[in-house]
Amino acid sequence: MSLLAYAFYVYSIYKGKSQPHVFSWLSWFIVMAVGGLAQGHMDEGGGSSLVLYITAACYLSIAVYAAFMKNKNITASDTYTFIGALCAIPMWLITKDPLAALCLLMAIDVLSFYPTIRKTYYKPYSEDLTAYTLAAFAYGFMIFAIETPNAQNLVYPVFLTGLEFGFVAFVVVVRKMRGRPAKIQLKQSLKV
Repeated sequence: MSLLAYAFYVYSIYKGKSQPHVFSWLSWFIVMAVGGLAQGHMDEGGGSSLVLYITAACYLSIAVYAAFMKNKNITASDTYTFIGALCAIPMWLITKDPLAALCLLMAIDVLSFYPTIRKTYYKPYSEDLTAYTLAAFAYGFMIFAIETPNAQNLVYPVFLTGLEFGFVAFVVVVRKMRGRPAKIQLKQSLKV
């Protein structure tokens, strides 16, 4: 499911519909990689951390692509978010507590969404909702890969599922508020 979401997103980039923000995707790569390590410790060899590792690899490739885009639209707050994501790794190593690390990562994951949310608020059609919806389902299915479910090892997959569905809902609302882009409206008016 994660790979399908990735394929949809890459296709939408190829078609010029999605415009990934380099700092969001690089931050998400870091968060997923560290989250996979923490989830692996809590799941004791279960398959849920594998989803995070695969997702991290996909996110890294999107971040590399975004780094070479012409219009990066990087603000100071985007830079602060990225620095915060980088700070998660030493914090995780210092805490030696996987649950505390996941709490830090969840906070940073929310902050990492900021550049994409900001961009999407002004350009509501610059992100592919199919990819985000599939990602939400992939994280939801990750819950079923946990061998011995408990509150501690369910926190991150439940959080990621909610975060992705929350972003999809946000984009749907913004699109309804702002309407369709002029290019799409023009095509539809010509069909009448």
